[in-house]
Amino acid sequence: MKKRLKKIAAIISAVAIAFSIGLPAIAATADAWGNAWYTPTEGKAGFYNDNVYGQSMKWPTSALNNFSSTHFWELEFRIYKNGVAAKSTDIYDVNAGANLYTNLPNAYYEYSTYDAEDVSIGCSNCSNLVTTLSYFGKLSVTPKSGANTTEYSALIESEYGTWLGMDGLPLRYAQWKYIPIGNYDRW
Repeated sequence: MKKRLKKIAAIISAVAIAFSIGLPAIAATADAWGNAWYTPTEGKAGFYNDNVYGQSMKWPTSALNNFSSTHFWELEFRIYKNGVAAKSTDIYDVNAGANLYTNLPNAYYEYSTYDAEDVSIGCSNCSNLVTTLSYFGKLSVTPKSGANTTEYSALIESEYGTWLGMDGLPLRYAQWKYIPIGNYDRW
């Protein structure tokens, strides 16, 4: 029994080492916003002190046919302070928790756990998206006490990749535009 456990531990260690060496070398491919099939063809994104949101997001059938049950999609808000990359923990109190209200299937959010540079609303099984629905997602968060939020903006990004159970491995992304805090825009 001990021999078998040692063998399993060795296999797990080898896989962990392979991932830690190999994954950083894998970079997602950047696409132009209008050429990213995985990005909703229309929508609205907002970036505020106490929430981020996407609404009126729709995908055409041609895009949804490319998604599978192993794909994820995220609407990301990459945080910047005075034009310099910042972290979500600089502006939001991650210990205060967050609430996600959405009609995205298999929805989730991130704002510090796996990717500290952004706040994201996503869905982990894109094959459940349908063309007849207009999707929305609002992530309510708590502003960090003392943060001067007027200095912040967010670069809006659409990202898709392979879902790994707890987080995804990005394959492609498209960046849209910067939105100053307290604003929204449509595409």
